[in-house]
Amino acid sequence: LALYDRVEVVQGASGLMSGMGTPSAALNLVRKLPTAQPRVELQLRAGSWAQREAMVDASGPLNATGSVRARGVVEASNQHSYMDAMASRKRSYYGVVEADIAAQTTLRLGASQQRNIHRDSLSEIPTAPDGSDLHLPRSTYLGYDWEYWRQHTNTAFAQLEHEWDNGWHLRADSLRMQSELAYLGSYLNGGTPTAMLQGLGQYGASQEQSSYAFSLRGPWNFAGRTHQLALGLSHHRGETSGQGWTDPFWTLINVHAP
Repeated sequence: LALYDRVEVVQGASGLMSGMGTPSAALNLVRKLPTAQPRVELQLRAGSWAQREAMVDASGPLNATGSVRARGVVEASNQHSYMDAMASRKRSYYGVVEADIAAQTTLRLGASQQRNIHRDSLSEIPTAPDGSDLHLPRSTYLGYDWEYWRQHTNTAFAQLEHEWDNGWHLRADSLRMQSELAYLGSYLNGGTPTAMLQGLGQYGASQEQSSYAFSLRGPWNFAGRTHQLALGLSHHRGETSGQGWTDPFWTLINVHAP
C-alpha cells in the first residue's frame, strides 16, 4: 500500500464509477500524486521475527513555476516467520510525473514495479489421518530451505484530465500491466500419525493486461433542475498463461524428526 494515497470502499453497485461493477461493493485504490510543495517522508518499522521495513516518499515541483511536478516512492521489507526457515523479501518502486500542459489540462505519466520473493512451502502443519492433533510445535517447517514463491509485477499508466469553466470534466486513462509468477516447493498428501507422504511441484505463470477508459461528467439543466450527467467508455483485455509439473515419486518423511 506504499504506492497508494488511500483505499476507497464503494458500497453498492459501482458501474457508474468504474464502468464495470458488481451489486455488492468495489475497492478503489487511489495512487499517490505529486504535490505542489516539496515534501519528504521517511517511515521505519520493526516487528517480531526480524521484521524490518523502510519507506521513502519524496514529492515536489521540478520547475520554478510548479507546472511540472514529480513523486517517487521506494519501499523495502524483509521478514522471517514463526515457522522455521520461512522468510519473505518485498521491494516496491513507484514514480509519477504530472505536467500542466494547458491552463486546465493535466497530463500524468507513471510506472511502478513490485518484486516479492518468499521462501515458503505448501507443506503447512498437518494433522493425523483421523484429524487429531499431532502436537507439533507451531514453528515446525516440513519443507526445504530452497523452496521459493516469486512474483514480479510491472505497471505503466497515463492519465489526461481537462476541466471546463462550466463544471464539465474529461478524463482519459490508459494502463499496461505485466506480471510473472514462479513457484518451486513441496506439499504433503496424507500418511500415518508419524510419517507423511511428500511430493514436489513447480509452477510458472505470466499475465498481461491492457485497459483504456474515457469519462465525461458535468452538470445538466433539465426541467428546472440541475442534474449530474456521467458518460463513459472502457475497454479491458487480459492474457494469462501458465504451466507446471508435479513429481510422480513420493517421499515418506517423519514429521516428528528434528
